[in-house]
Amino acid sequence: MPGDAAEIRKACFITIEKCNELVNWELDVQSTIFPEELEEYKREMIGWTEVFISELNRIPKELAKIFQIDKPKGDYSIDLTFRAPSNLDALTKKIIMVFENKNLI
Repeated sequence: MPGDAAEIRKACFITIEKCNELVNWELDVQSTIFPEELEEYKREMIGWTEVFISELNRIPKELAKIFQIDKPKGDYSIDLTFRAPSNLDALTKKIIMVFENKNLI
């Protein structure tokens, strides 16, 4: 239901929770000691969450646009687009090759 305060609040809490998970994932990547043969891949993964967080940071800006309208009416939507990191497929293949060569998978 549009304008349902409880649903808006719930959506805000979910968004905050997911942002915290992204930050924690980034911290985990940066603080984890990778095996030597995977260290270069760690460097490639650092910063992956920035794209997602940047997209989420659009929410307040988009909301501000709505509230700049004198007596806004009707429905408004904010469309977010989350794209996988550009090097995800290549990096995944490299990591699988390392594990296959070590008979770990």
